[in-house]
Amino acid sequence: MSVKTNADKRWIGQKQYELRAEVKKMKSVETQKKVDKAGKLLQEITDYAQEYESLPKQVRFPRKYICRAGSFQRKFTFVSKEHLKKSLSYNFILVDVFRWLLNITDINYTAKRMLIKYCIVLYGSICECMMNAVISNSNGFLKKTKQMETREMITSDLRSGLDWLWKKREGIHIDLIAQPEDGTYNLKDYKKARSTTYKLLEELQIWAKKS
Repeated sequence: MSVKTNADKRWIGQKQYELRAEVKKMKSVETQKKVDKAGKLLQEITDYAQEYESLPKQVRFPRKYICRAGSFQRKFTFVSKEHLKKSLSYNFILVDVFRWLLNITDINYTAKRMLIKYCIVLYGSICECMMNAVISNSNGFLKKTKQMETREMITSDLRSGLDWLWKKREGIHIDLIAQPEDGTYNLKDYKKARSTTYKLLEELQIWAKKS
């Protein structure tokens, strides 16, 4: 039986990478054609719905993109109240719907910015709820992030991310907005809000194991 050397393993790894790249290229061409066709058909369906104010049958929303509530609930090991686990799960599901729109469609301009805004608002609310599950005092969000860092429940980097997210979330108060929101929200903000939220979930899971 031959023993593979490191050189052999590197060669095999390179060939596997090249094969995956080639397969991806082929599928990309096929998928682009499907995207063009789907976009055209969806426009025709939308035109029909606008003209007749209804559809004979609704478009089937893609399955397996949105996570099930149960799969989210199992992650909240640090939350003691079952109804809060469910509420958190439902909001993660809603963000998944928004994420589908951002990732799969070419929605743009004002609609895209507002979609990103409310993803950020939801992530902020989710983080607030997770924090309230482990810090039960009446202090505000920013004071709680400081407390959590002091108690070594979260890292200083995460605290900075959470403080940024909460300030960015302030746009939820429409009557307090001092200037137009054009350019206020972008995909970079969305990705940062998402990564911050999942980082909080991860660090609280680790904290719960130690407690």
